Amino acid sequence: MKKAIVALFIFSTLASAQTLLDYNGRPRYPGGLLGLKIGTGYTKYLGEFTDGLTSNHFVFGAEFAVLPEFSIGLGADAGTVRYDRRWRRIHGNLYEYQFGTENYVRRSTWYSTFTLEGRVHFFPRQFLDAYALAGAGVTFFNPDDYAQERVVVRPFSDYLGSITVPVGLGADLFITRSLALNAEWRLNFMFSDDFDAFNTNLIYSAAARKGDEPLAEVDPSSDAYSVLTFGVKYFLFEDSDIDGDLIPNMEEESLGSNPYDPDTDGDGLSDYEEIRVHGCDP
Repeated sequence: MKKAIVALFIFSTLASAQTLLDYNGRPRYPGGLLGLKIGTGYTKYLGEFTDGLTSNHFVFGAEFAVLPEFSIGLGADAGTVRYDRRWRRIHGNLYEYQFGTENYVRRSTWYSTFTLEGRVHFFPRQFLDAYALAGAGVTFFNPDDYAQERVVVRPFSDYLGSITVPVGLGADLFITRSLALNAEWRLNFMFSDDFDAFNTNLIYSAAARKGDEPLAEVDPSSDAYSVLTFGVKYFLFEDSDIDGDLIPNMEEESLGSNPYDPDTDGDGLSDYEEIRVHGCDP
């Protein structure tokens, strides 16, 4: 009995080794073409004021694998950023004109961002995949100082928005072929200086129109924020035949043939013909 168990163990080990040696890799991870993501994490404000604080956000997203190495995705991100609003020498008297003498006050901005992005996957057929992303979208936001009417100058619209360009890096660790743990960092550049209710160009122009005391002209800038997200992804619609030879990936893996090559041994007969028609070893 013991000899039979040992023999079975050796046979299984050799069979597994043969499978690994026959091709470089294994059936594509993830096991689905459409990935759904949910996550939460930390936000960090990047602008004219003190940026040492973090806050929280929530993310929902979906991505579709155009190729194993490239996917496109849609994302929705909602949260807040926190910062300490304070006077700085480079602001001159623009700060006092906008906020008065109130200094070093903790503030936050609520936002929601919607993006379309592309991802380049570096290890799409491995248990641990890493990727880079870039895209474009729009961010809607409402700073505390605008909402509480604590400013002198503000945009005419009550619904503030900005074009946003996200760039970032991420990684997926697959627990199963359909479920992965995700970690992602991204930096969101905004085409707006209103994110913190301190649009220097708008303040200067408003003061000049009123003929008020000359203010220090400050080069306009754009705000930004970064997010660090931890979440899970679930993948649907498995590509069960990557090489299109009509033999499912998992069956090819068990037989030792290459799921990435429709003719594993290169003899001119496809794996399908050898397995299904002629009943021989591909």
